[in-house]
Amino acid sequence: MRTVQITLEDELVKAVDSAAGQLSQSRSAFARDALRAALEKLEVRAREQQHREGYLRHPVSPGEFSDIEDEAGVDRLMRRGEIRWYPFKTPDQKRPVLILTRNSILEVLGEVTAPLTSTIRHIPSEVILTPEDGMPQACAINLDHVQPVSKAKVGLFITAWSEPQMDRVKTALLFALGF
Repeated sequence: MRTVQITLEDELVKAVDSAAGQLSQSRSAFARDALRAALEKLEVRAREQQHREGYLRHPVSPGEFSDIEDEAGVDRLMRRGEIRWYPFKTPDQKRPVLILTRNSILEVLGEVTAPLTSTIRHIPSEVILTPEDGMPQACAINLDHVQPVSKAKVGLFITAWSEPQMDRVKTALLFALGF
């Protein structure tokens, strides 16, 4: 480890000291954690840009990954965390899905979604929603059944989830995938 001196505004020092105290950390430990988080954020941004550029250079060909793609549809602006209607094949028919794909790649890829079901199993791989979450009735996002869907068939907006709500989805998805 090496000692490094930096110059900070007085208000920033006060805010850092307060936050470090709340976390029972020294100023140096807090600064190290913050710098690591900033570097990780830059790395994620670079990987997302690389990911996006790769698909822009080599778009997904029809049928390349599955036969459920539909190239004839009109793009609609969608965002990660939105819940929208989707017409699945019989017997499922129309049901809500949660858009999981990152916003940075939605325009060049189809959507990866998790279907919602009225069957609530109370298992770690699902997230329960209620009318307070903007749903017509109690239901569950089932992360055991994540799947790509045709962008052209994604329907009307129902509600959208915030990042804190999406953290619940992340926990359930990591469990479903065995991480």
